[in-house]
Amino acid sequence: MPKPVNFLTLAILSISILTIMAASAVSPALSAIKEAFLETSDTAIKMVMTLPSLVMIPFSLLSGWMTTRINKKGLVIVGMIVYLVFGIGGAFATTFTQLLICRACFGVSIGILMPLSNTLIFDLVEKDRQSSVMGLSVSSNQIGGILFLSIAGMLAGISWRYCFAVYLLVLLSLCLVAWKLPSMPPVRKADTLKTDAHPARVRLNWKIFAIAFLAMVSSACLFVVYTDLALYIQQEKPLFSSEVGLVSDRATLQKQLAENQVGEELAANFAQQGITISPQASIKEIQPRQEWLIKSGMQEYHIRKTDNALQVTRSLGTAEMAGYALSLMGIPAAIAGFILAFLLKRMGYYLLPLAALLMAGGYMLLGYADSYLLILCSVLFIGLSGGLLSSPLMLLVPKVLSPQARSLGIAIVSSFILLGQFVSPFYTNGISWLTGYGDFRSKFLTVTVTLLVFAIGGCVYIFSNQRPLRHTFLA
Repeated sequence: MPKPVNFLTLAILSISILTIMAASAVSPALSAIKEAFLETSDTAIKMVMTLPSLVMIPFSLLSGWMTTRINKKGLVIVGMIVYLVFGIGGAFATTFTQLLICRACFGVSIGILMPLSNTLIFDLVEKDRQSSVMGLSVSSNQIGGILFLSIAGMLAGISWRYCFAVYLLVLLSLCLVAWKLPSMPPVRKADTLKTDAHPARVRLNWKIFAIAFLAMVSSACLFVVYTDLALYIQQEKPLFSSEVGLVSDRATLQKQLAENQVGEELAANFAQQGITISPQASIKEIQPRQEWLIKSGMQEYHIRKTDNALQVTRSLGTAEMAGYALSLMGIPAAIAGFILAFLLKRMGYYLLPLAALLMAGGYMLLGYADSYLLILCSVLFIGLSGGLLSSPLMLLVPKVLSPQARSLGIAIVSSFILLGQFVSPFYTNGISWLTGYGDFRSKFLTVTVTLLVFAIGGCVYIFSNQRPLRHTFLA
């Protein structure tokens, strides 16, 4: 007889779906947002994703403090309402400043919800099921990412404003939480020490900050792909220039535009440059007599008329393709969540450097990718490793802190994860400025080196420790 559906677990996991992937859900639309606000720099455009992470940090800490004084269920519902209002509010922004204000307020909601999504697991789930449910939480994050990014990628192809409609999914979670999550008054000393009913005193130690720092590094490395992939895929690379026309006359070009097909002559001229496009590839005019766009399979070619030549460039994909690639990351990450408990039992701490090595390999492959297929392969490695990195660190929190300090400890680790997301573009841009190499390949290789140092340092620590570290996950 099949087990009945545990709606309480579903309610907890639905909160996880809303948190980690929420800020990056609009990443497929970054290029379109850049076109809508042409005077805005690339770094400022990335703040559409990173600003929520910065705002989340103080409110994540505040959330941990508020759980000692406010009913957790009420706090979750308030966070979801703020999430809904300012999540979809970005679609109605008429200036870039208004958009950033909406994103900042949206960050407030995630800051409230993110620590609670983990705290509720330790509060409401049996101890022997916590590691498996934590793995399911990772999977829920990634499944949410697949939903958010797939839908956002399709909507970005219509308008960047439509991307924000994905945040309407919070309504499903809100209904589930209101229905099944129990009321959870704050923990007080009288509940644990049989003394006066004052909020329990919280004590922290240095170990929680060591865990938080590792979480920040892994988060900063993982988030690079979300801030840079859409811009990387749509970045145009010069292919060739021609001082003569690529078709025989204007009438031939008009016929091709009317039929939305390139035709044999234009395909042959591309073939002379070593570029294969199908005669059935589509062509459309972007600016009359100035710019044309050819789509052949998964490739896009731009033809622009300058003073004395035609300039031909190529991009690796579109906003929709960036959304599909980012959503594809969620599949191996979700699988990692399902098998996390098994891997922790077999590998323990060795899982952390292994995951860092996998992510380093993914970023190295991404840095040298010259086709959309290689990009898809690279994000599979990055997604798998991302699903294996965060939960083992979070599972250590209740082992280094008392139950009274657990919510605040999780809030601290969550805040450092968010801090990693915010500093991610500044870290890669800073290294690019120091080295003089500002291209995307250099940024991805910077992340590769960072992860290799992380993995080597983890291996050295494990080998130098005399007791089997894997048992700390199982104690």
